[in-house]
Amino acid sequence: MGKRIFRIKPELALQDSQLVGKEMNFVLHDRTVFFGVLKKVEGNVFKCQNMKGKNFQFAASEIYEIVYDKATSF
Repeated sequence: MGKRIFRIKPELALQDSQLVGKEMNFVLHDRTVFFGVLKKVEGNVFKCQNMKGKNFQFAASEIYEIVYDKATSF
């Protein structure tokens, strides 16, 4: 059985508290991809941490879409 990959626009992700603590890919408008765990959302800013423990953040306007595997994320 294949993976269940889901894509969500950042505006919708801001409203979904179930995404906090999940591993996901953040695809920026220039198609750069960052992989990490969503730690929290403050206003329109996603605060994340990568697998090496480095923290980073993105404004919702910087993100094209968020991609995650529902089978392993939930």
